[in-house]
Amino acid sequence: MTFSLFSPKLSMQGIFARYFNPSPSPPIQAITIYVSFIIVVLLSTLLGYTGLISAGQKFPWVLAGSFILLFSMFNSVLFLSAASPAIYYRNSIYSFAGLAVLSGLSAYLISGLSLNEAGSFKWIFLVLTVGYIVFLSIVGAMKFIMELAKQKDTRNFEGRRHRLKR
Repeated sequence: MTFSLFSPKLSMQGIFARYFNPSPSPPIQAITIYVSFIIVVLLSTLLGYTGLISAGQKFPWVLAGSFILLFSMFNSVLFLSAASPAIYYRNSIYSFAGLAVLSGLSAYLISGLSLNEAGSFKWIFLVLTVGYIVFLSIVGAMKFIMELAKQKDTRNFEGRRHRLKR
């Protein structure tokens, strides 16, 4: 068996498709973001106890909002590469809701402040939720327009090819 870099079995596209999933499912994205949030919150809390940093009592709520925004951005951009937009959209909404609830609950348990006691974070969460739905809808509309343009381009190409054969 010979090995060649130019083998049709070994292409960059094949390697990428095999080892890297360009669009992980929304629940996987939410779990990854949530675990990252927990790690950062726990590290900042531990560093706060040592006196190296001064993280306020509302800091877990700030991080919760930050990581929810991070999920919103990545999830919306990865929506463009989704194979089934309807299923991806549904799973994204459920994942966002789960991430928001878990992050809020974790921030409450770590900080000891409820959402009402945390000040304006109730409004920040509302803005993040509305912004996420709007952003996801805009990206969904972009995907729909791209699919329409691709179909029209394919039809035009087929029509030109048919006329050239005559």
